[in-house]
Amino acid sequence: MLRTRDDTFFLTCHGQMSRDEAICVHAEIEAILRRLGRVYVIVDVRDSAGATPECRRWIGEWNERHRATGVAIYGNTSAAARSIIAMVFTVIRFCRKSSLPMMWVKNEAEAIAWVAAERTKIDGLSP
Repeated sequence: MLRTRDDTFFLTCHGQMSRDEAICVHAEIEAILRRLGRVYVIVDVRDSAGATPECRRWIGEWNERHRATGVAIYGNTSAAARSIIAMVFTVIRFCRKSSLPMMWVKNEAEAIAWVAAERTKIDGLSP
């Protein structure tokens, strides 16, 4: 399931993400990035089984060319699930020259609050 609100893209993962699914998801993320110059991604991984190796490689390549502003993840907090998802972000961080702000949170409300705080930092409104 995909939805957007202003500069924020919400993704709910079900099962294992394929390369083709990642291409569709990132086309939406890229459209927000082009339109607004930034994009925050909130990912619900409660029903996720990670991503295929081909998908992880493609996401890493996408991140060489594009820059999401930040990512908040919530849901499945099992050690195995976190390890699989962490692998995706390791690839992203390896491919990028600058870091990607990322936060594990308990639920969507915390994710939205984290994005709001990150947005404030970027807009120069924090002390």
